[in-house]
Amino acid sequence: MSFLFFIPARSGSKRIKNKNLIRLNNKPLISYTLDVCKKFKNKFDTVISTDDNKIKKLCKNQGFTKIHNRSAFLSKDTTSMIDLVIDYLKSLKKIELKRYK
Repeated sequence: MSFLFFIPARSGSKRIKNKNLIRLNNKPLISYTLDVCKKFKNKFDTVISTDDNKIKKLCKNQGFTKIHNRSAFLSKDTTSMIDLVIDYLKSLKKIELKRYK
């Protein structure tokens, strides 16, 4: 069985605009989560689900390449984590199907 860290990081927070990129101790908030994931990189894969190009760039610069491009439909306040995971799994299935055609 494989395990992964699945990080939801949308840009549209209602209370704090661009919350994931806000700096805390001179470091973007999402970087704290990414640092924890780095400690387990040999045991777990990490997927970042985002709709924000700045978050994508920051994650790629920190060595994270598995980025799920979140649609606007799945970037709402009411979107559940399970909906994101299902969408990610469907995208993996599409990639696998294309590989074997």
